[in-house]
Amino acid sequence: MESNIVTRAAKLAGNKSVLARLVGVTPQAVQQWEASGYVPPNSIEAVAKETGIPEAEFFAAYRQRPKKAA
Repeated sequence: MESNIVTRAAKLAGNKSVLARLVGVTPQAVQQWEASGYVPPNSIEAVAKETGIPEAEFFAAYRQRPKKAA
């Protein structure tokens, strides 16, 4: 299984461009998500719906993201 949830989601959708189109964002947004390793909370529901990956997995990845220094 892919360790990066966004890479996994893109593969299930077909590729990053297809995932972007399905969820209504730009391919560049999906590339940014992949680089960060998580989907922003406001897009999780749509990505989960289109890929079949449970929302809980996306929220877990989001909670594990590195925190920005203040």
